[in-house]
Order: sequence, then C-alpha cells, then structure tokens
Amino acid sequence: MRKLRPPRCIKDVARPPSAQARAAILREYGSNCDVYGVGPATEKEPYRIWVTLHADEDEPCPPVVVGATPTQPVFTFDDRRDGYDAEMVRSSEDEDDDDVGALVAFECSACDGKRFHCTAGFQQIDDPLEGMDPVQAPPVPVEDLFGWFVLVAECVGCGGVVMVIDAECA
Repeated sequence: MRKLRPPRCIKDVARPPSAQARAAILREYGSNCDVYGVGPATEKEPYRIWVTLHADEDEPCPPVVVGATPTQPVFTFDDRRDGYDAEMVRSSEDEDDDDVGALVAFECSACDGKRFHCTAGFQQIDDPLEGMDPVQAPPVPVEDLFGWFVLVAECVGCGGVVMVIDAECA
C-alpha cells in the first residue's frame, strides 16, 4: 500500500514516531496503518492526554485531546469529525452527539504517570470509494477516509507503552 500524507486531523503536528510505539501499532493493526508521532517536530516535550467517557462505558472514547492543557491541544481526535464515517456524512444535518461525557485525565495503568510521548495510527481502507459514483464522492483527500484510529502513549514515568484508545471510524 502506498504511503499517504497525514490525515487532516494530525497533518500540522505529525512527526516520525518512536520505533517502539510504531512497532506496537503495526503488530496490532497491520501494515496498512500509517503511523505518526504527535507533536511539533521541534518540540520533544511529553504531553498530557485527556479522554472522554461515554455515560454508559468506563473505557476511554473519542474525543481524545493531547497537549499541555485540554484547552490548548496539540492534537485532537474526534470520531464525529475525523475518519471515514465522519467524512462521508459531513454534510448531514444530524450531528451524532451520542452521550459524550467530560474530559478526564488519562493515567498510566502501571505507574499512574500523566506525561506521555504519543503516537497515532490510522488504518487505511484499501479502496474507500469503491463502488461510489465519482460525482457523489466526498471532496476530501483519501487519507482522511481512514477506517480505524489508535493512540499509543509511552509513559515518561515508567517507559511503558500503553494503548490509550482505538476507535472504529468506518
């Protein structure tokens, strides 16, 4: 599969990923996953992560925010805006708001650390516009039509690699 440009949601802060996080994502999600480090190339500082919890679940769900504070994000992933399903219905009037809860700080399950180096993976769909009338195709780059998103974090405290979130987007 050809290497695509970074999706719109990460294009301004995509940098080379760490070898350890890249290997973990590719091992779990396969070689059709594009993997990027998160953060400006000139900045190597670790970030905090905030996730949302849907009212009926304890597991982290999108949106997820990476940055120094949740109000000054470096990167935000929201499956209502990003990925195949969001791009295909972007013009729809009915926004699917689900029952999204408040942002909560993510912590390392091994050491309770709160600072991480983050890596994002975007699993691409082989032919996202297959069978679609070209006139009906959305006017978005193919790299924005990914089917799965994963965020992996390397804890500064213990060095462990933890999966923060994986979300189906198609």
